[in-house]
Amino acid sequence: RVVVTDRLHAHILCTLIGKPHLFYDNNYRKISNFATTWNTLSEISISANSVDDPCEAVRSLLNIREA
Repeated sequence: RVVVTDRLHAHILCTLIGKPHLFYDNNYRKISNFATTWNTLSEISISANSVDDPCEAVRSLLNIREA
């Protein structure tokens, strides 16, 4: 129900199909840079770097999806 990924293409695909997802960035910040440039961050897309507890982030994405 929620995708957890560290791949840019997975972030792009999830964004296009509206799938809630949590992404982990690499040391180059490739996904974050893409998300900032193309404004793909939204309520269904969370960067793991910006959350303290990934499990809580997944729970919040599940709540958005079920609402």
